[in-house]
Amino acid sequence: MDKIFISIASYRDPDLLKTVKSAWDKAKFKERLFFSIVSQANLNEHADLSFIPKNQINYIKVSWEESKGACWAREIASRNIIGDFFFQIDSHSRFRDNWDVSIIESYKICQSYWGEKIVMSNYPDSYTINWETGEDVLTEFDNFFKLRAEWDDAAKMIVAKWEVCDPIEFGHEVFFVSANNLFCTSEIIKEVPYDAELYFTGEEPSLALRFYTRGIKIINPPIKYMYTNYSRDNGKRNLHWSDKSNEWWKLNQLSYQKLAKILTGDLSLGIYGIGSLDLFKEYQCRTNIFLEDKFDIIYNI
Repeated sequence: MDKIFISIASYRDPDLLKTVKSAWDKAKFKERLFFSIVSQANLNEHADLSFIPKNQINYIKVSWEESKGACWAREIASRNIIGDFFFQIDSHSRFRDNWDVSIIESYKICQSYWGEKIVMSNYPDSYTINWETGEDVLTEFDNFFKLRAEWDDAAKMIVAKWEVCDPIEFGHEVFFVSANNLFCTSEIIKEVPYDAELYFTGEEPSLALRFYTRGIKIINPPIKYMYTNYSRDNGKRNLHWSDKSNEWWKLNQLSYQKLAKILTGDLSLGIYGIGSLDLFKEYQCRTNIFLEDKFDIIYNI
């Protein structure tokens, strides 16, 4: 049976427990799941995940004070991958019934059309929490959406725009990655490993470029299988840059310096940079985002 390695980086998130429980309870074949979780929190804030069998979880607990940001934690969570598939989610996620069967079946159908080397990714439907009752409020979007990559002058960055699309059996090829819903074979994430030196901003466009320039197609999944909480829950979920207001900007500045090299096609970063200049140019043509024209802007972020 295909195994799924579920990577979760959690920063002082009170919703981590319900996220893991949802993934566990809603899976048809629980024995196929393996959780790799990095919880950055106070001692009394780490969720009790003892309901997951010990041989199906690697639960790393670190103090929030040691944390160096989202990508730092994601890199740790994505180490020592076991199993056939890699699935990265946020620590505030919910799942539909039998999601494990649906996601693997859909991925294999997409592979049959687009080729073996694909990443399946999209921004999921949303949910919020009624903190008075503790109940989830699930929102089913009326339409299917795909991610369109655009240049944002204000952000000085490649960003994603939601674009309504028809659900088709093999999915749509897109040019942007959602870090809260990233599914691929384990071999692909080993080829394009997470970069702990990135902070947060630019995580998704840098991944998209690194995938594309290695011949890995990004596919908008043709089905829905999960939800994500896009809100901050009125301050109930702590943020790294708020907790570390005096130092996060240093990490962010170093991150931007590395991100600039990725956005400008610098080959010196090895596995953490782009893979092919030809495909780097092709990405720009296909997205109509001509990064060569924006080098001065990028290097002055």
